[in-house]
Amino acid sequence: MRPCIVSSCGPALRPYWPLLKDTWDLVFMIEETAKMGRQIGWPATFLGEYMPKLTHEAMWQVVASDFVSIDWQKAEAAFRFTGWDAHAEDWLKGWTIKQLGDLAPRLACLDNLAQTRQVAGVLLHEDITNGANYVAQWARNHKIPCVHVAHGGYGMNWRPDVPVSWWDVHLSMNSDVVCCWNEGQAQSFLANGARPDQVVVTGPGIFDHWVKLARDTKFAREILGLEQNKPVVAWLGDFCIKNEPRGTDDRITSGFKTFLEAAKLLADWQVIANPHPGMHVWSVQWHVDRMNEAGVHGIVVENNIELIAQAADVFYTATGSTVCIEASVLGTTTALPSDIAKGDPFYVGCDWRDPASIADAIRRAYGRATDLDWREARSKALVQLVGVPDGKATDRVMAVLRQRFSATATN
Repeated sequence: MRPCIVSSCGPALRPYWPLLKDTWDLVFMIEETAKMGRQIGWPATFLGEYMPKLTHEAMWQVVASDFVSIDWQKAEAAFRFTGWDAHAEDWLKGWTIKQLGDLAPRLACLDNLAQTRQVAGVLLHEDITNGANYVAQWARNHKIPCVHVAHGGYGMNWRPDVPVSWWDVHLSMNSDVVCCWNEGQAQSFLANGARPDQVVVTGPGIFDHWVKLARDTKFAREILGLEQNKPVVAWLGDFCIKNEPRGTDDRITSGFKTFLEAAKLLADWQVIANPHPGMHVWSVQWHVDRMNEAGVHGIVVENNIELIAQAADVFYTATGSTVCIEASVLGTTTALPSDIAKGDPFYVGCDWRDPASIADAIRRAYGRATDLDWREARSKALVQLVGVPDGKATDRVMAVLRQRFSATATN
């Protein structure tokens, strides 16, 4: 049996799976991805298939063992430092015991996998949420290489004369190595404690796809059932903007409702809603229900972001999204809140609480598509962000993966 790689399922990793499958079997952390992989002939399985036969009591013994090993004074101080909560001592232990209870079955799957298969490595598109951090920590404890391929431009500032003034949770280094978009992101990881041998500048492989993708608005609108001669705005859903451990972000719920009020001010526009693929709380049906309540006609499209980017004239998001930058390669412009835009050349800012401000920003973003000066500025900014898009970032990332994972296979 061939060695395997455990992989998260973020879109940023899509370029690498078809290339990895020729050498390693793929064990996906999400069942749907594993099913889709098998349907197209990949050697793919779901991590949950490796669940061992453990009693309820045995599972909670694992949880209890992890719980008592935590330095609570340091943990509470860390939460206060990040600004998540000034009263972590009131709730952190209770929240943690629930998280450990959720993670224990997954850790049991990983342990069983390692006992029955040779695990060559772990591939993650982020390593800070509960769904990925535990895998990175597990890999470290088992001396299995773990590679984080950055899925976004976190830790970067568009204005070189203004220092980065925020602490980005994505810069926590839990993997063995991170593949960065550019030198600026690499420096941010180093400034937050990463060692030089843990940081590699590769560029984002997801941009290779967008560079090679030819825009075909007519075809995309035909597929989606949209009129050809009316402008289109697409709402992009998101995760909680701060990756907070408690509650939800009001920008997603109220933000979408406010966007729908703005859509009423755009009489001739067509509306697409695109839920975030990983946030099931705000599902397709949730978006459909909110649109019906608001009396806004439109369509809800899950996934298929490339098709949406070709059909839409403007993206709008209340929280920001890497997709907005990727789609700019195709000429799709973006409106989003001014506190996120920060003068970025890809965006037109607005007040996310004000429907009139959102509608105005969408109109202005639409006008930019034909603004040659702005298009030149956007092209320069894209080079600053990812380097010259040469279509070879995937090759550079794959060189890192092969080096790391092959070393394990030969040990």
